[in-house]
Amino acid sequence: MNILVLTDTLPAPVLAKKVRENDVLVVTADMHEQLYDDVHYTFVFLLYTSFFTHFLSEHREHKEFLDLKSYNLKNRKIEIIAVPTFVKSNIFWPLYMKIAFLRNRRKLTRIIKENKIDIIHAQDVLTNLGLAYQINKYLKIPFVVTSRHLGRSDYIMPHVKKFISKAKGIINLGRNEKNLSAGLNPNSYLISHGIDDRFLSKRKETYATDTLKIVTVSRLLFWKNIDKIILALDQIKEGFTWDIYGEGPHFDTLKDLVAQSSISDKVVLHGHIDYEVIPETLLNYDLFVLPSFPELFGRVYIEAMACGLAVIGARNTGMHGYITEGEQGFLVNHEEVSELRDAIQRFISDKTLKVTMGKKAKVLSESFSWDSVINKLDQVYRSALGITK
Repeated sequence: MNILVLTDTLPAPVLAKKVRENDVLVVTADMHEQLYDDVHYTFVFLLYTSFFTHFLSEHREHKEFLDLKSYNLKNRKIEIIAVPTFVKSNIFWPLYMKIAFLRNRRKLTRIIKENKIDIIHAQDVLTNLGLAYQINKYLKIPFVVTSRHLGRSDYIMPHVKKFISKAKGIINLGRNEKNLSAGLNPNSYLISHGIDDRFLSKRKETYATDTLKIVTVSRLLFWKNIDKIILALDQIKEGFTWDIYGEGPHFDTLKDLVAQSSISDKVVLHGHIDYEVIPETLLNYDLFVLPSFPELFGRVYIEAMACGLAVIGARNTGMHGYITEGEQGFLVNHEEVSELRDAIQRFISDKTLKVTMGKKAKVLSESFSWDSVINKLDQVYRSALGITK
């Protein structure tokens, strides 16, 4: 079974915003190929460009990236194609996707023939889905789609509905998306990302007795709402320490906010952390806090829970429906600092809470093993192709 993945969510050279992109799609492919001998993945990276930036080469890094034609990522060849779009325009989107296919038809046809592609997996409902729909229309390759960027419950763009109706299945990372997509296609599945055994094998033995040890691991982006944590802790003032691991464009802003607060002696921004050392690092803490919004899934929450940490996240995100309120942690309104403050304060006031919730979080995390996730994903692909195994 040969699978073609269409995506723009891969680490990529030259592109500053993508260099440290999450590599979970490649990890998924690696695990799938290891578990099933008849499975092989091929990746195509879609670079979104407007007509003007593409033809006038206004973005130098885009041109440099396109000139590569392909690149290697963890011993995989990643093919590159440019997809001309006008991001803010909806009405002409199907036309843009047709143009994108026709402009890249020769290369896509070659990739499909050389790799004997059986099925396409579009990794979001924007350009990835539009291109998969066109490939299906002209080259008759069936496709499934992951419901990233599906839209609001009160409005889903008409062309998205049309494209999704032709998919052999919709894969949803969170329960909110599962509920939303169920009415668009009868073959709607809830399949999260998996987490590494290095997290699942960890056993947290001790918790801080006096000072609550809080940790955040994240790219430092404005929508991660890490500034809200600063404001919340600034109101609490005592009874905690907080370590932040990660880098990103919001680093200096957060550093300044911490310096201006009353808790600067309790907060440390560590910068980049290698993924390999995160499991051991998390064991040193009691509580993981990240009110990120929007967040389609949030694998880092599951990784923290696997290390025995209770978590605090944002309501109406990917963790909704996985975390049971008051069992493994709390979900709060990401815009309400007071809710975040009160949730953290509960752990400071009740020192047994981090222990009981941490143990329940560990149990929940065990359902996110890669074997479980891959078996579900494999079943979706085979069902789409009418294969029984």
